[in-house]
This record gives sequence, C-alpha cells and structure tokens, in this order.
Amino acid sequence: MGLFDIFKETRNNDPYWAFDRSKHFRPRLNRNDFYRLEGFDFGWFLLEPISVYIGGPPGELIKGDQMSPGQKALYYWWYVDVQVRSGGFTQFYSKKFDKYVPTIIKSLEEIRDKKMAKLIRRTFDTFKVDSSSIEFDLLSKEYHEINGNTMDHIVSYVRKHPGEFCVDENGNEFDPNFSGQCEGFHPNGLVKEIVYYANGLPTGSREEFHEDGAKKLTVQKLFSEEDTRRYTWYFRNGNPKKQEQRQGRDNKLFGDYKEWFENGQLQIEGEYNNDQLRIRNGWISSGRQVIKDGNGYISRHNSDDEGNVTTHEQRYANYVAHGTGRTYLNGVLKAIDEMSHGKRHGVCRTLYNEDAVRSESTYIHGNLISKVDFPLYENPTVSTEITYEMQDEWLIKKDLPTADIYPVMLNKADVEDFINPPVKLFEGEQDKEFNVCYFVNVDKEGNVTAFAFLLSNNPALSFPVEAAISRLKFEPAIKDSKKTDSYVVVNFKFKLTGG
Repeated sequence: MGLFDIFKETRNNDPYWAFDRSKHFRPRLNRNDFYRLEGFDFGWFLLEPISVYIGGPPGELIKGDQMSPGQKALYYWWYVDVQVRSGGFTQFYSKKFDKYVPTIIKSLEEIRDKKMAKLIRRTFDTFKVDSSSIEFDLLSKEYHEINGNTMDHIVSYVRKHPGEFCVDENGNEFDPNFSGQCEGFHPNGLVKEIVYYANGLPTGSREEFHEDGAKKLTVQKLFSEEDTRRYTWYFRNGNPKKQEQRQGRDNKLFGDYKEWFENGQLQIEGEYNNDQLRIRNGWISSGRQVIKDGNGYISRHNSDDEGNVTTHEQRYANYVAHGTGRTYLNGVLKAIDEMSHGKRHGVCRTLYNEDAVRSESTYIHGNLISKVDFPLYENPTVSTEITYEMQDEWLIKKDLPTADIYPVMLNKADVEDFINPPVKLFEGEQDKEFNVCYFVNVDKEGNVTAFAFLLSNNPALSFPVEAAISRLKFEPAIKDSKKTDSYVVVNFKFKLTGG
C-alpha cells in the first residue's frame, strides 16, 4: 500500500477527523481579548479552553468529534509545534504522535495552509520508511522556517470564520468586520490595554496602562508612512520614558530615538540608521549636557516594570560608540564591549557576575572572529522544585466547577527526584531558571486523569515534565464535604546548582 492509499484510507477511518456539528463545542471567550490578541498569544487564547474541555489524549476519542476542522487544525498542529520546537520531528514521532498526522494534514488543508500540510506529509512518508532517519533534521529545520506562517494562516482563518471557533462571553457571534476599540482589564477592573480596529483588523495603534491606571505605552500608527509605528513608553508619573519608531513586520528600528529621565529631563536624542543608533546629544538628570553633536561620554539608565535597572556607560565619537563600554544590571557588571567607530573591535566579554566570565568574543571591525563560552559550574546538577495552586476565579473564567478545598499534592519530593532533565538544556544559560506549567485534572481518587500545557520558557523541558505528571498523587478536592473531581495548576521550576 502506497502513501496515497494510506491517506485515502485514513480519511474515511481516521478516528480523530470526525465532526458532529450538533455537538460542536464553542467556548465563550472575552470579546476584547478576541479582537486585541495576535499571533501565538491569540492561538493559545483559543486553544486553552478547548484543551481543558477535551482533557488531553484520554478525551480526544470521546470529545474530539465536537471540534470543527478549523479547531482541529489549531489543536493538533499545536502538538507538532511544541514537539518539533523542542526536539524536532524525531521527538514528535518517537512520542507516537504519528496517529494524529492524517488529521493534521487534512485540517491544515482546510485552512489553506498547503505548504505546512505538504511538509508534514513528507515527514510522515519519511517516518513510514525509516523512523530514525537523519532526514528529520533537515525537515525540522524547514519547519522552523515556516511555522510562524502556519500561525498566521490559523489567525487569518479564525478572523474570517470566528463562528467556527467560539462565541463571546454572552454567547453572541463575533463580527469579522468589527471596527472600533477593544479594552483589556487588570484583575482590579482598571483598563490594561486599548487596541484599535478597522474592518476586523488592528490598525497598529494601541495603549497600555499599569495596574494603578498610569499610562505605560502608546503605539501610534504613522499614516504618512507605510506600516510604521511610533512607540512611546512612560514613567508612572506620566512623563515620557523612551520613544522610538519601528517599521514592517520585523519591527525594524528607524528614524528618531529619544530617552528621558523620570524628572522629565531628556537623557539622549539620536536616530537609527541601518540598524545603528547614532546619538546626537545627551544629558545627565540635572540637565548638564555630556554629549554634544555626537561627542562625549554618558551613563544611560533604563528601568523595567519589575524594578530592574540597566546602566550603559559608553563614550561616543562622531555620533557612534567608541572605546570601552560597560553594562550593569542592578549594579552588577554584565558586559564589557570594546568599540571602534560604532563597531565591536577587540575582545568583548559577557559575565555571570563580576567574578565569573560567561563568554569571550573576538571581533575585528564588527565581524565575529571567535567565541568561547565558559560554564558557571564545573559539575552542575539540575534542581527541580514543584509548586501548585488553584483559585476559584481561574475556574469560573473557564466555566468549570469550583471546590471548597482543592487537591493537595502528596508525593511532591518523590516526583521532584524522579525528574532528571539533561544539564545540556541549560547550555549557555547556566544562571537561568526555567519554568514549565500545566493545567492538571485530578479525579476524586486523587489521580491525574488529564493535563494541558499552559506555558514554558524552555519547551524542551515539556518532555521530562509530561513523563512525570502522571506520577503525581493528590489528596482529592472537597466540595460540600464530599470528594470530587477538580483541577490544579502545577509549575515545575528548574535551575542549575553545583560547585
């Protein structure tokens, strides 16, 4: 039987492809979030309630026929994206996701993403011939080049066919041609974000606010220029913090650039030209000018929402960096750059801290000649910490039942010891913490019956985590003095320790 025959047969017998329109599951979603979110954030916004409702692999053969073809494209392709981004197609097929491939291909064809459908078909062809083929490496590389386009296809399809995916919080249909503004809110009820739309698409203009109502960011579409936007960040006192202009889908910086101190004093003014910042003038917070007509020395200070302060110390000559520059994070030296006429020239270093070098890179006139990375620990080991939590409002938002007492984990230490992710996952980031978070279903016996991925800052860690989740044991949730099925959000935190 040839590959074409395999797909011809599975089109009729594929258990994951069936769709019963009379049972179609359409979650109720926040109207403002539906219109304002974009890209993978929008994809997860749609997918999360579907994943929770389906309940992972155990529920796919029971409730899977309640998903439309478009929903299936999002749901089953997400398996591909998570696995391939963390371990390539080798990992995808080794974890036996091949059973979903016929549905993945058919659903991608439904949303008119023929390029991704063709790629997945080629991987399936390779898998049938040799499940350990090195060709998977080339196909995985090709996948990484187009997976963003698949998300674009999904978003575009949803915008044109919103009724196939969801309804708003009141059960009403979404208007694909909506024009106006949408607001997102902080938990305290104050506005978090305002996004502006025309004919169902974002105009490019938006506003963001802090939890106390103070303005955080404005993005203004510059209608005089094609696909250009001006970004202005603000201090909590309302004074401008930074202003820059970006262009195109890749947000390329161009044109005028400014930074201010919190007291309103201008810190620097310059412009981006060919991806290089050229500083014309600079001042200290008291108003004394330290860079004039592109020449001088300045210590620039920038802070983020978490209170971290980054300081850049650099001399400028003829508008560009020249000489030794130093970068500090909260007062700790993090980088030393040797600059010559705006380009790195010499040995540049990044540091874990003032006593430990992270890397040394040698440049000649901006061209990287060599780089050496240094470990933070000589003999590192991975430390695992599991935490868990559930709140009524999280479940209410998902239209799921709450409990009086939520599940209590009984074997936390045993599962922490069981997980043994490889140290190589921290390569080049030995000082970083990684988190992997899942939404977990727990039955009245305290067993894990299903789980859904929530977030991670290292997708490769999902593999050891998913192998461990089913081992978790809980004291069951209590509702009206009786044991009941419930839910819990479980977070796995990983970091390196060692001498």
